[in-house]
Amino acid sequence: MKKILKGVSRFRIKCPYCDCEFEYDSSDIFFSNILIGALVSCPRCHNALYHAASSKSNITTEQL
Repeated sequence: MKKILKGVSRFRIKCPYCDCEFEYDSSDIFFSNILIGALVSCPRCHNALYHAASSKSNITTEQL
């Protein structure tokens, strides 16, 4: 079975704390007034990472 991903922006980032590299989409981004900016949480160590440090991903880890 194939899944259509058109219209879904995917981003890739590497956590500097635990060296985990992961993908996320725009629904995983949250905003903080304390850290001032758009953030995403690392799935391994749960540290907040700045979304601006990510890159747009053309490769997906999901099965097609």
